[in-house]
Amino acid sequence: MRHKNFLSAKIIIACTFLFTLISTKSFSQNVGINNPTPDASSLLDLTSTDKGLLVPRMTTAQRTGISLPATGLLVYDATLNTFYYFDGTQWKSIFTSSAGWGLPGNTGTNPAINFVGTADNQPLSFRVNNTNSGRIDHINHNTSLGLLSLAGNTTGSSNIAIGDSALFSNTTSGSMTAIG
Repeated sequence: MRHKNFLSAKIIIACTFLFTLISTKSFSQNVGINNPTPDASSLLDLTSTDKGLLVPRMTTAQRTGISLPATGLLVYDATLNTFYYFDGTQWKSIFTSSAGWGLPGNTGTNPAINFVGTADNQPLSFRVNNTNSGRIDHINHNTSLGLLSLAGNTTGSSNIAIGDSALFSNTTSGSMTAIG
């Protein structure tokens, strides 16, 4: 009889524990790591001031060999040294997708919507080693191309400067052209 009572008590404790675990998991909608109060909009909230998230790293063959990858799956391709995600149909590089221009060029561009430039009322500037190297200024109608060309210009307008330091000292003069 005592063995039966002991066994019944174990079953009750196990069922209570299981019920508590299930009900806790049912109401828990997000998890925080190093964060006791994860953001309500997140499934997983990672908090750190000295560590990052390390996604799975694999070769191209391993990445393309994943059976039935989930839409949104993210991996780091160590063969190509770039991140890839699965869009539901194919693997896409994060850095050569339609989100930006690729260094080796882009295909399927349409000049009406794909361009290098500004989409607001601001001049287009070029820099080399963080030094002014060119500017297309539609407001003052100045155009320059070359390291430090038109660098000293403050109020001059309708100038064209092409070449290293062309019209470098011009500050206020307008309608000037310098090449060389």
